Amino acid sequence: MKRQYLLFAIALVTSLVGCSTTTSQDALGQRYVSAPGGWNSSPRSNARAEANSVCSANGGGIQIDREFQNGLKYEIYFRCFDYAASLAAKRREEDAKRARELAQEREQQRIAEQERKAQEDEWERTRPQREAAERESRIREQARLTAICPMYYLARQSCASAPNPNYCINIRIGKNYSSWDDQTCFNK
Repeated sequence: MKRQYLLFAIALVTSLVGCSTTTSQDALGQRYVSAPGGWNSSPRSNARAEANSVCSANGGGIQIDREFQNGLKYEIYFRCFDYAASLAAKRREEDAKRARELAQEREQQRIAEQERKAQEDEWERTRPQREAAERESRIREQARLTAICPMYYLARQSCASAPNPNYCINIRIGKNYSSWDDQTCFNK
């Protein structure tokens, strides 16, 4: 019980007499605040307020690295940063990101253009084979029509007086009948 009263007395004396806040800077440029508590405020809020006022006096913001309670005092290790410098760094980072995206887009366009050119070259290279295949196909079709058109002509002539000429032609030609071939031979 005596010990509690002694601690209370020390805290009371410290808060009445030693209400000062100390701010210092270490070798790495990191600032250090040690603040006691007052009658109506906590040591943490006093330390934060002091750190914030130090950085605000320089026109910047605060970045707290670490903070902890050290006995009756609250200690904060922090750095001040300049808003303008941080915005400029952020802008430079965004510009660099846009430049990278633009470079990637240009590279994709270059690759797509190369692929399109390769496809055009391949299409042009294979054109003689395609044209030869088309000619050969036309020649085969012409030969086939030359062979079957007389048969369709005779069937059409013999079925001219029938009530349903298409049905009659279909019966005369048999299973090889094709309305497409019949129309092609008729238009030839």
